[in-house]
Amino acid sequence: MPASHDRGRASQIDTGEHIARRRSRTETGGNGNLLVHDLHAHIDDAHRNRRAVTSYCRQADSDRECLKLRNIIEIVQGSPMDPLSDMLSLLETRSSYFTGLRAGGDWAVDIPPPDGIKFNAVVDGSCWLAVEDAGPPIRLEAGDCFLLAAPRRFVLASDLAVPPVAAADVYREMENGIARYGAPENCFLVGGRFTFEDSAQLLLGSLPPVVVVSGRSEPATVLRWALQRLAHEFGAPSLGASLMVRHLAHMMLVQILRVHAETHAHGETGWLAALADSRIATGITAIHADPARRWTVEDLAARCHVSRSTFAARFKQRMGFGPLEYAHRWRMQLAMRALRQSDVTVSKVAQSLGYDSDSAFSHSFKRLVGHSPREFRAACTLAGA
Repeated sequence: MPASHDRGRASQIDTGEHIARRRSRTETGGNGNLLVHDLHAHIDDAHRNRRAVTSYCRQADSDRECLKLRNIIEIVQGSPMDPLSDMLSLLETRSSYFTGLRAGGDWAVDIPPPDGIKFNAVVDGSCWLAVEDAGPPIRLEAGDCFLLAAPRRFVLASDLAVPPVAAADVYREMENGIARYGAPENCFLVGGRFTFEDSAQLLLGSLPPVVVVSGRSEPATVLRWALQRLAHEFGAPSLGASLMVRHLAHMMLVQILRVHAETHAHGETGWLAALADSRIATGITAIHADPARRWTVEDLAARCHVSRSTFAARFKQRMGFGPLEYAHRWRMQLAMRALRQSDVTVSKVAQSLGYDSDSAFSHSFKRLVGHSPREFRAACTLAGA
């Protein structure tokens, strides 16, 4: 279980405060006095983020403790990432692939279930989208975007009565990343595919089979701009074009998720739906801001200014499971990233997430991931070899 704010931690915070106040008596000069004045103003905030100051106190052994403490407090005081940015920062892209399609006449393309998340946008013209087991076909106009978060076969067509051609045949020959099919060309689509590590499931697993954002909607302003730039990079490739395409595609992915959360997620169950609910979103933000804290339902409900029972029921209704289970899953997301991306010891990972012992951390990790932390790291190392 995550460690509580016990007497030992409190004494470490006291040490951090003592350093600041000791320096306030001995520091001289204009800059020093300003530094100490700022520290006094932020000491109370240091108390509210014990984990950051504790980390400092364990390492502070030089004559520049005061400056280090100030830097840490400034980090704590800085604007934290919102939960969506926090979550997306964990989406480690294994691979990405981007193409364009110019089509005309009577045409239809049969695209197999993509590996990862797939998005397309209509730059010019219009077409039909039919996604397997995802409801009736959807008419797409210029500026519209769609996102497939689950691997499902889909068809793009001028007319769904036209027998579709396999995508492999259409995309076999491309020029500057653009395939051509049929004439006269009157429809231009650009799209991309991202494959992510398993950490994406908490976010992407809660999305509906297909997410469509209309290019005519006010929230799609950013998408329209990015789409124009994306089409330009495909149409007139120049130095750095592949990097521009990748970053623009990432921007569009974030914006599609943002628009969906703000306009369509309210009637759904899942991570984005919970984030869109103002009655519980503050609780999610609190968990992300201090994942090592031993949260209680009462603490989180108080942050959201609702009763414990209301918060717990609403959270489970929107997320699909309870707030403490979410806190546990979020810690494990952070643990997986640390184990995958660094050589920090399992003990250090456990401590950073507030666990009292390696065994408690390993038990929690295996319950969710299915493997021990060391087995998980070994598998990641082997996969990357």
